[in-house]
Amino acid sequence: MAPLQVRPIIIGAAAAVSSTAICAKQLADQGELTTRHGRISMAVLLFQDISAAPFLAALPLLASRTGAGAQIAIEVVRISAILGIIILMGKPILHRLLEWVARRGHAEAFLLASIFLVLTTAWISHHLGISPALGAFIAGLVLGESDFRHRIEDDIRPFRDLMVGLFFITTGAQLNLSMITQSPLNVLLWLFLLVPGKMMINLLALRIARQSWIDAGRGAIILGHSGEFGLLLMSLGLSVGILPATIGQPAMIAIAISMAMAPLLIREHDRLVQLLFHANLRQHQPQLEELEGFNQSKGLQNHVLVCGAGSLGRIVSKALSKAGIPHLLFETRYEPFLQAREMRLPVIFGDSSRIATLEAAGVERARAVVVTFHQHRPALRILRALRHRFPHLALIVSARTEVLAEDLVAIDNITVFHEHVAAGLALARQCLLEVGLARDRLEALFSQLHRELQDD
Repeated sequence: MAPLQVRPIIIGAAAAVSSTAICAKQLADQGELTTRHGRISMAVLLFQDISAAPFLAALPLLASRTGAGAQIAIEVVRISAILGIIILMGKPILHRLLEWVARRGHAEAFLLASIFLVLTTAWISHHLGISPALGAFIAGLVLGESDFRHRIEDDIRPFRDLMVGLFFITTGAQLNLSMITQSPLNVLLWLFLLVPGKMMINLLALRIARQSWIDAGRGAIILGHSGEFGLLLMSLGLSVGILPATIGQPAMIAIAISMAMAPLLIREHDRLVQLLFHANLRQHQPQLEELEGFNQSKGLQNHVLVCGAGSLGRIVSKALSKAGIPHLLFETRYEPFLQAREMRLPVIFGDSSRIATLEAAGVERARAVVVTFHQHRPALRILRALRHRFPHLALIVSARTEVLAEDLVAIDNITVFHEHVAAGLALARQCLLEVGLARDRLEALFSQLHRELQDD
């Protein structure tokens, strides 16, 4: 396939993808991951990421000047067959190797084994005539289905952050910023395509998918930018000679500008939707979590809302249940939600960092709100909003770090539970009991210690 025929494919793919990292982080900070537009956006982003990986691997094949259409089709079938064999044969092998390493109990060995397995899969793919990047991607998919996926994710996170920074440094070094002054119209044309042009296309696509105008507008704005895969596609297109610098350089600059604009656009999507559609968002159809909260809170008075169904939240909920105090539990992560449901706790799958979710659950009739999740910004946001709207509502929050505790104390009339202090006191109490300290002396000592810690 000739480079001229491939160019529209590369340009279209680079313009289509958006940044999953930017959208996920901003939506999480705004408490909108569980909303309709948040779920729609994340579903589209996930599909884009899955589609982009094999596309990147096929780019050298598409760039071939000699390959005919039939030859390319045969090559695609061959690669697909090899990948299928790798998945079917590699899955049990990779899972058993990880299980064997995990049983030895060495965290460093587990981390090295995970990295080694991915690199080995990439090396095998390369020798089979497949892109190493695609082989590593397949290894990641296989490992993501194992029982150790959460541990792998935690161990790999520092390397991921390092590689993301390295990617932006190396890609940024390829940008020719002089193109902004040399070809400003080209950069503006690309920017129009990537932001307002892409928003209009997204809006039509979401409307065809039978989303409401409001949710389609929100989703279109959230996805109205390009992303890391777009930069990578353009960079590879330049390196293999498919794209000339007069096209690739302005496009890469526009992609970088659109990514810089993305957090602002996502944060202001409600205002933009109201401006575009002249819509009253308060009269729009409520979110699913709001409907569930409204249905479950009917008739509740002086109840308690527990934000977060992690280990702390489930303990609080269980204690409230035993005391016969009505309450509702909220969680955005699926596994803690399932654990709470298995314990038959009154849990709702929804984001309690959204004031609308708590209002639907009758927060104005509630006796107290307990916040147990550890996301710094969402916790501060919801607690400040609750204190502003409901000055007499009892607010109780757990703080894992001293930095968060200091920020929380600044909110008026709030009870902050210091997790590290509570754990330290419990350990100290048990230690003193084990060494034989009398209980009356123990209680006096701990009363004094409590006062000293509160003064600090």
